[in-house]
Amino acid sequence: MIPRSDVYAQGVILYELVTGAVPFDGFSASEVAQKHLTVSPTPPSRRRAGVPGSIDKARILRAEPVTARHVNYS
Repeated sequence: MIPRSDVYAQGVILYELVTGAVPFDGFSASEVAQKHLTVSPTPPSRRRAGVPGSIDKARILRAEPVTARHVNYS
């Protein structure tokens, strides 16, 4: 079984390969990390001309509300 973080990392790499840009950017690492948790990236077809809209349907990097995650603070 592949951990979810590995699948997510593959999605980030795929996004960069397809669009030529990172899915999220910011002024600090914490800002970028926050965007990964709360914002869905711009669909690849809107980010780069020639990318078919069917790739947008994969939604590999969609944001999940923090309340839907299993957060363990212990």
